[in-house]
Amino acid sequence: MMSSKLLIQRSFLLPARALHKNPVVYNSVDPKEVDHFTKFGDEWLNPNGPMKPLFSMNDLRIPFVRNGLVNTKKISEEKSKSPKYLSGVKILDVGCGGGILSLPLARLGADVTGLDPTPKLIEIAEANAKKNLPGGVLRFECGTIEEHSLTNSE
Repeated sequence: MMSSKLLIQRSFLLPARALHKNPVVYNSVDPKEVDHFTKFGDEWLNPNGPMKPLFSMNDLRIPFVRNGLVNTKKISEEKSKSPKYLSGVKILDVGCGGGILSLPLARLGADVTGLDPTPKLIEIAEANAKKNLPGGVLRFECGTIEEHSLTNSE
């Protein structure tokens, strides 16, 4: 009985080791979702338009990020009360769309990279950042998380 248990464990370990030697990149992008979100075009920046729920969610998401950083001791409670409490913090906003969350995080001092597979949305996000966050540390990349992880180990 003991030897069969060991065999079962080894059979699961061998494929796991092989994955690290020859990584396979899977694509998590759903083309239907890309088409759906691209159709909104410039409406991405209208806080009262079809993206209104995402703008509203920032009222929850930003404190969630702050509290998570305080709870994990990445920033102090005292620093969390300052206007630029995210200074020194790097954030990757995967699926950033038009930058609805990326921009407010950058305003709070974070070094933000917005990542989205939709070229049109990256264009919208970049134009919005250029207009509303001059000199801020905010970059946008068109690509998938799988592609990004191949060249960025952080």
